Amino acid sequence: MIWTLPALALLLQGVPSLATIWAGGREYESHDALIASGRRCATKTYTTQEIEKIEAKFEAEHAEITSNAEGRNLRLTIDNSINVYWWAITGDGPTDGNYDPMYVGTAIGVLNSVYNPIGFFFNLAESQQVYNPTWFNGYDELGMKESLRYGTAHDLNIYTLLGDYPLGSATYPFEYKFDPVWDGVMINYLTLPNIMTDQGTPSEYERGFQLAHQVGHWLGLYHTFQDGCRAVTRGGDWIHSTPAEFSAASGCPIGRDSCTGHVKFAGYDPIDNIMDFTAEPCQAGLLPEQGARMARQMLVYRNNEEAPIPCVGLCGRTSEQVWRVKEVL
Repeated sequence: MIWTLPALALLLQGVPSLATIWAGGREYESHDALIASGRRCATKTYTTQEIEKIEAKFEAEHAEITSNAEGRNLRLTIDNSINVYWWAITGDGPTDGNYDPMYVGTAIGVLNSVYNPIGFFFNLAESQQVYNPTWFNGYDELGMKESLRYGTAHDLNIYTLLGDYPLGSATYPFEYKFDPVWDGVMINYLTLPNIMTDQGTPSEYERGFQLAHQVGHWLGLYHTFQDGCRAVTRGGDWIHSTPAEFSAASGCPIGRDSCTGHVKFAGYDPIDNIMDFTAEPCQAGLLPEQGARMARQMLVYRNNEEAPIPCVGLCGRTSEQVWRVKEVL
């Protein structure tokens, strides 16, 4: 559910105002400083021209699929229940990776609390701890994914790590066909629910919404501020119901209207939307139209029945085996 601005104002009366903020194990002077660092989200940003080409191709492929189905009198179905393969990468420190099934379960719960209302469901199919300091420190992403990634385009692989890694990153659905091994979501494990609080440093970025944000990309959503105030046809994020937004919002700027008087997409900035950059206490969820877009993206890019990518590294091992056999990788 998307909260109203007055409701958010009441909610945030109980949120402490911090001189500095903590996010992903780092201290920043402000929310703006976090965004300026480029570490808020490391998912690839495409230009307006690139997105127009991507979306034109997507619409053409979607039209072809629906036309073929109608011609054969078939009913199109989309499986919105997604299996999750969770890879908790750990390092040499006593809390490096801090793998605990409780944290994983809580994170999946947060994911479902955001996505269930718009028709998506996430099932934890497998969760394993993987000891590899190189991967944990953010190096050799390709080697990690070549060794671990499992499933089809429909399966979500999540890798939690730290090192010098930003809060998170993801691949887009249309990128899968170019190199499927890269597909998935990478998350700084200190953004998972309650971990930083349990380690003694509460953070406004540890409610699990960083994961929800990246999964939004993985299902085909752009940032709400994509293309700024220039959005004139479908909206910069290709969602009609999100008002135009000049730039990423930080903190919780209630009443912000950065594209005042926009002809087609006027209104307060969607600061409570998971796909903006506001602090997590300000965020509430996603819109039904975003759910509809993700369903269409699933139909075109993540609804296929190809054989699973085999796992050549640790698949098939028990969590205990992965934990103990450090020399495997």
